[in-house]
Amino acid sequence: IFFRCCCMRELMPRNDVHTDVTTHSKSDDEIQEDPEAPLAPMSPKEKEAIEKKERPSVMRMMILVGVALFAIFMSQCLLWHSKKTTRFLPFTAGQTMCVMGAIFFVTLWCVIQVIAAFQALDGPDFWEAYQRQKSQLVADVHLKPITAATEFSFIMALFYICDRTDYLPRAEKHYDRDTYWFIWVAIIGASLFTIKKEANVPASGHVLPLQRDQTEEWKGWMQIQFLMYHYFHATEYYNAIRCYIAAYVWMTGFGNFSFYYVKADFGLTRFCAMQWRLNFFVIWCCLALNNQYMLYYICMLHTTFTVIIYGTLAVLPKLNHDFTGIRIKFVLMSAAIVFIWNVPGVFDVLWYPLFPLLNYKEDMHEWRFRSTLDHLVWITGMMTAFMHPIWDSCLIKLDALKPKLQYSIKAAVVAVCLILGYYWYSEIFVLEKRSYNSMHPYTSFIPITLYIILRNISSRLRQYHIHLFAWMGKITLETYISQFHIWMTTLGPNENPKKLLRLMPDGYPLLNFALVSAMYVFISYRIFQVTGTMKNAFIPPGKDGVPSVSLTKRNLVVWPLIGAGVYAMALLMTTFSH
Repeated sequence: IFFRCCCMRELMPRNDVHTDVTTHSKSDDEIQEDPEAPLAPMSPKEKEAIEKKERPSVMRMMILVGVALFAIFMSQCLLWHSKKTTRFLPFTAGQTMCVMGAIFFVTLWCVIQVIAAFQALDGPDFWEAYQRQKSQLVADVHLKPITAATEFSFIMALFYICDRTDYLPRAEKHYDRDTYWFIWVAIIGASLFTIKKEANVPASGHVLPLQRDQTEEWKGWMQIQFLMYHYFHATEYYNAIRCYIAAYVWMTGFGNFSFYYVKADFGLTRFCAMQWRLNFFVIWCCLALNNQYMLYYICMLHTTFTVIIYGTLAVLPKLNHDFTGIRIKFVLMSAAIVFIWNVPGVFDVLWYPLFPLLNYKEDMHEWRFRSTLDHLVWITGMMTAFMHPIWDSCLIKLDALKPKLQYSIKAAVVAVCLILGYYWYSEIFVLEKRSYNSMHPYTSFIPITLYIILRNISSRLRQYHIHLFAWMGKITLETYISQFHIWMTTLGPNENPKKLLRLMPDGYPLLNFALVSAMYVFISYRIFQVTGTMKNAFIPPGKDGVPSVSLTKRNLVVWPLIGAGVYAMALLMTTFSH
């Protein structure tokens, strides 16, 4: 089928289509009178009409069918091989589904490139002809998601090879405090060379507190500490990591409330875009690596509290900008959260319908433990977002005071924050793990609040951010998930990463750390890019450039049906192979 697609030239748009169509656009008399007259140039509309008319729909259908059959055949071959080899576990239905999808997109992308290149061989300018033939075969709006899906397939294959096979060696984790802090100081030193000033700073010098670059910077440096904690197994910093995770959840409350309260955009496209960002990557990791969703518990934390915030503000949205109405919403929502998480028995009853999603090793203990630790801190994030305009106006008034009075007030605020911070550190933070966990849900807002006050007390400090940390903060979700499989490695399905991936000979742990970290961060960034491209295919823009609700509704129906069909086929294949 592929050979015939390449050779059936009558199905392909010809290189001389411009000449033929232009000639046909003339009258017969004109052609007879002067058959060698120069051809008139075509208008853009004529070119677009010709491209639509000449696009080879028959051949496209042949390619899709051929590639699909090839993907099924190769998936079955790999499925049989997985039953015989001892290098990796036999494929499940979900993994077989991922294999079929990966082979389909990789093969489709390759076929498109080969056919376009084959047709461009006759042209004088190969590259220009190649690009033209490719755009005639597949529109650019469709080729970009196909290319992104192809790259994503390779990344998922790399995850599987690194984490589920013995092709690459492993290394044991080793913690050395001096090495840990040396690396962290080196990272801070490098980051100082990336300090950037905020764009469009007004003449007054006032910049909003907690603006986007600052929160990304905050997420970035916390994420690096979080990852180093896992990589080096630095268990002595457990309490600090708990505070960092609480800060992530706090930002979920702050960011989502800020958006929905100000923009009042409760549309389908916005909600789907948020859920895609939080769950698309992790769902495919669960399928490809046969893991349960709760292994990546942070995704469930953010998803749950995002949905609660969305529901709170989307119901009776007119009350959001009524001072009494929004206070009633806050009280009712907070009371519901306390009732669900703090009244014995209610939690299990409420979440039991989602047991297949929330269970981890046949129990909901993991979800109960993780969500209880941070079930209140996101509410303080919402309250901070609600009070943000008042806080901003106070900072403006403070910066407008005479220097002596201004600095005196700021010094007093810093002193109070340091005293409170010392009290929290000496009475709560230094507690052993179990005792600290019991206090954490009710005290985690303290260090967060103190940090944002100290970070924003100076107008000059608000004007700058560390770009390296801000860049890292944009890919926190990807680095969190990827660390399990291409930075460290697990011992099997649903296991936490206990080993380190080793690419260097044994005896060079720091060189291996540098090499693997560079690969890991680069791949995480690529995942961020390609999942964003695929999101644009799921939530496509309309004619006005705004995300189309009708097309999104169509995709919400069609894409799950296609996925269910492919999964059913994969289930039959795995059953047959048994």
